Parts: sequence; C-alpha cells; structure tokens
Amino acid sequence: MIRGYLAANPGANYASIRADLGIANGTLVYHLNTMEKEEFIRSWHDGRFKRFALKDHPIADTQPKLTDIELIVLQTLQNNPGLTQEDIAKEVGVSQPTISYHMKKLSELGFVRVTRHGIRNHYTAVIQTSSVQKQPDLGGNQGGGNGGTSVADASDGNRV
Repeated sequence: MIRGYLAANPGANYASIRADLGIANGTLVYHLNTMEKEEFIRSWHDGRFKRFALKDHPIADTQPKLTDIELIVLQTLQNNPGLTQEDIAKEVGVSQPTISYHMKKLSELGFVRVTRHGIRNHYTAVIQTSSVQKQPDLGGNQGGGNGGTSVADASDGNRV
C-alpha cells in the first residue's frame, strides 16, 4: 500500500502519507524505516519535511536542494575564501546562528571545507556556484525555506 502510494506520489512527505493512507503513526514509521533499510525507498529532508520516494524514481536522485541563503553563502565563500561564521553573517546580513545552521548543512553535504584556526572555523567553498542551478519555484514550496536550488556535481554533470 505504501509502495503504491509512493509510486503515485514521489516526494510525498510523512504527514501527507499518513493522512492520505490513514495509517497509525507507529505503523507508518516502522514500515518506512523497514522499506528504507531494505533499499526500496529513499528519504531526504526538505526544509522541515522528510520526503520519500521509491529508490529507482528520478526525484530521489535530485536531492538535496539548497535554499537561497545557502546559495548566497556559497557565492560569498567563492569570492572570499576563509571567512568565519561571524564574517559570513556580516556579509550576508543574517544572524550568526542562522549561518551556523546553514554552514553545518553545507559542510555535511561537502560543499564547503572547514579549517580550524585557533578557536574559530574558517570556511572555503569546494563547489563552484556555476554548478548550482536555480530551479523555478512552482508555487508548491512546502519546505519552509526560500525556494530551492539543485546542485549538480561539477565533475561529471550528474545530480547529487
């Protein structure tokens, strides 16, 4: 039942799957975890939502998406390598805790390199912003962010 739903609704978030199928919370968590462990499905975080798709569906390969602020941070780091979070916050015009959140995501995805100097981390962009392409917002942005961009691997052109 869940597999058929994901075939018809790739990229569905947890809440919509639960509501549409009328499955209890614990039951759905169990089955989604089992299907992911057995590699029938893939999941990813899209803002505050966790989304699911069948493993062989193309939408499962288009993730992750970057928010507009993450794209701006990457461009800033490309132009000014070695900045600290405080420096980036001043350049971009947002708070340091906001930069901290986005830098953690960017470093986990491998888009920035972190170098420690004393008590501060310095960041350098690893990926060129020319390989980061803005996707049009189709009005269905439920990710809690400011739209999104898909990141293409600059070395082979495949989506990450």
